[in-house]
Amino acid sequence: MTHDSTPLPVYRLTEHYRLLICAHEAAHAVVAALGDRQCRGMAVAPVGAEEWTPVAHSGKRLDASWGYCTTYPVPRPLSCLKWDPETCEEGYDLTLAKRYQKQWLAKTVFRTGYYRELRAWLCESLAGPIVDGYLLGKEPWLESDYTRPDDINQAQACCDLLPFRNQREFNHAVYLTTDALCNHWSAVLALTEALAKAGTLDEDAIRPYLPPPLKGWPTPPPRRRCA
Repeated sequence: MTHDSTPLPVYRLTEHYRLLICAHEAAHAVVAALGDRQCRGMAVAPVGAEEWTPVAHSGKRLDASWGYCTTYPVPRPLSCLKWDPETCEEGYDLTLAKRYQKQWLAKTVFRTGYYRELRAWLCESLAGPIVDGYLLGKEPWLESDYTRPDDINQAQACCDLLPFRNQREFNHAVYLTTDALCNHWSAVLALTEALAKAGTLDEDAIRPYLPPPLKGWPTPPPRRRCA
């Protein structure tokens, strides 16, 4: 299981910014559903909040966040990423994750569909930042600084575990995610409204808003043809 959390600014939460947070989390949930991933719960801080420390469905306290969307499962090698900028130059121990991935893929029973699951998690991670950019009327910030496990840093780490070149995987995932959000924008808006109204949604409350999984989605980057 993993959770997405939105960083907590120093000012109090306004109604307008709260609605943006709801859309961010709704985008994660909708794209997760397209990739056949489950959403266990979502929450957003109340209007006027100056601090908020929610407790995820796992029982873990989430510090400094305005909202979260908890999805599962996490591909096993990704669960081995260790985010420690003091000891790892990139903020995570990629060597450990790749070693675990090699052991994981050696078991044939786990190999089928593994990369598709990894790409589904990648697209889900990108969905929130892409919607942020759209709603704010600017290009989404998709640059990684490797300092903490936020959406973009986790997406970059995911690309490092995929078979094609990192940037090629990343760009293809941005394309697929943007297209998916355009095609299911009504679902994002409906779930945004529901979360804004309720403040907290559990798995049963979220499910009616989610689209059915897309068979074989997301696809790998197209192979380049030789001239």
